[in-house]
Amino acid sequence: MRDERLNRMWGSKKVTFMRPDVDDEGQEKGKSSSNNCNKPYWFNIFTLYQNRDLFRGSKNCVHESMIPDWMDLVVWATSTSPG
Repeated sequence: MRDERLNRMWGSKKVTFMRPDVDDEGQEKGKSSSNNCNKPYWFNIFTLYQNRDLFRGSKNCVHESMIPDWMDLVVWATSTSPG
C-alpha cells in the first residue's frame, strides 16, 4: 500500500488494531498462566516499511505520533540510497 493512502486511511480512522482481551498482568482473560514466571503472555509489535524523507510532505508517511502508545515494540524500516 502506498504511504499516502495509508496516511489518508489512518486519518479517516479506517486503520484498526486487533488485540487479545487481557488482564492487567497481560494474561489472556479466562486462562491461567502456563509459563510460571508471571510475565505477560502477550506483547504488541508494529512493523512498518516506508519511503519517508523530508521532501515528500507531511501527508505522505505515517508519523510516530500516529502509532498507539500501547505498542511495546515498533520496527521502522526504510530504504536507503547508496551514497
